Amino acid sequence: MKKTFIIILTLLICTTALFAEFKFSGKAKIVWSYDFESKKFTYTGRDGEAAANMTVRANGDFYSIVLQGALYSRSSSTEGIRARITLKALKLLEEFDIKFDNLKSLDIYAGNSIIRGNHVYVDPLGHDDGSVQLLIATNYMNLPYGFEIATKTFTLKTGMTLADGHQEYGFNLKGNFCDGALLAEAGVAYNSDTNEPSSKDRSGHKFADGGNGHRFGTSFQIDIAKLAKSENLNVILSTDAQLNFDIPEANAYYAAAVVKYKNWFIGAEYKHIPVSLEYIETDAKGKETTVYHKARVSGVEGKIQYTFDTKHSPVVFATAGYMFDRSQYDYDITHEGLLLGFGASIKVKEMTVKVDYRYTDYEWGKITGQSKLNFEINFSF
Repeated sequence: MKKTFIIILTLLICTTALFAEFKFSGKAKIVWSYDFESKKFTYTGRDGEAAANMTVRANGDFYSIVLQGALYSRSSSTEGIRARITLKALKLLEEFDIKFDNLKSLDIYAGNSIIRGNHVYVDPLGHDDGSVQLLIATNYMNLPYGFEIATKTFTLKTGMTLADGHQEYGFNLKGNFCDGALLAEAGVAYNSDTNEPSSKDRSGHKFADGGNGHRFGTSFQIDIAKLAKSENLNVILSTDAQLNFDIPEANAYYAAAVVKYKNWFIGAEYKHIPVSLEYIETDAKGKETTVYHKARVSGVEGKIQYTFDTKHSPVVFATAGYMFDRSQYDYDITHEGLLLGFGASIKVKEMTVKVDYRYTDYEWGKITGQSKLNFEINFSF
């Protein structure tokens, strides 16, 4: 069924391109790292273990089609290409002289893409930890569908997958106040899979497919610069809570601050997960091998980055950070350490190349690599 849907959307793109004025756009990213300890290249894509990801979008007057997924991945669990078609219902109604003065948009969408809430938490370190959005409809295999309606102040987003043996639905409400200086959102979601989180979701708070039950997410963002009408100093404070009503041990709480002043960037984040969870690790054949505890109970991370002034490309930057992490296995373990790095990025027309070196004496770095040279190439068209 999923493959059939992809084929239908691909045919729609090709057919519409022949008979209508469509605007095509897209982007691709390639990410990998060289680990100086193991002397090997590793793939560090944020989407699983994907090393190359691509998104293609076709925009028309009344609907848009998006195809996205991993072009190459070392992960055997890659979900493949995802797609979504969106009907711009408000623009379609306006063609029949049906107008709603208070509405900005009304979109109806369907596909095999996971439907995410309109999250407003600011992740200062860019590792998608606290910025995990509430997944309104997470099971892409059952073709989620929903709609989004927006006014000047509020945006309501819904999603659902109603299939045999699996029910899933939810909604998310986002508010925009004080001319964008204050953003708030809250959402609830439910699915009928109430088992504990799988071992691949070891921290238990990302609400991946299955193991979700009843869950609630909310986040806030305050832009101090907009409130104070400051043009030079930019300060953003943000909080986030991800709650699982069926498995309270999987709750997670975050708070972050971001400061930007001229060439300086300062970001800090605090995270807290009350109790660790128990997991069963399996080998490649599916045999249970180990039972262990793993969860980040509390942690603080901070980063300072300075971008050097240059008349032309490349953009050169230096980074320093500190991490404190308290984890729980069968006993408590505390780790702390510094993060140091420097790098540069250069943009040539539609391509951006970024190279940076990072070193950390943080204990977990011995597992993920303490000394790495990272490469990232972005294309847009």
